[in-house]
Amino acid sequence: MSQETSPFRNLVQLRELPIVVRSDGEEFVSCFVEANLGASGETISVAIENLKDLIASVFMKYSSLPAAQLGPGPTKQLVVLKQFVSAATK
Repeated sequence: MSQETSPFRNLVQLRELPIVVRSDGEEFVSCFVEANLGASGETISVAIENLKDLIASVFMKYSSLPAAQLGPGPTKQLVVLKQFVSAATK
């Protein structure tokens, strides 16, 4: 996915994302351990971009829901994500 169409462009990064990348056979896995999120790709850069897209999608989805609708896992993920990203103002 190109940077122009990435949902991550709709966010403001507040702090550096603590991403861990490892090789898993023929592909790479990138993880944001604190938020319990991970994504894979054929290259390191693709794995990281896929993770950023996932971060953006999860952040936007959970932010759009009332807190009462989120379970303990999603609530914790959203708390962690809010330390690193926020919605971009237009």
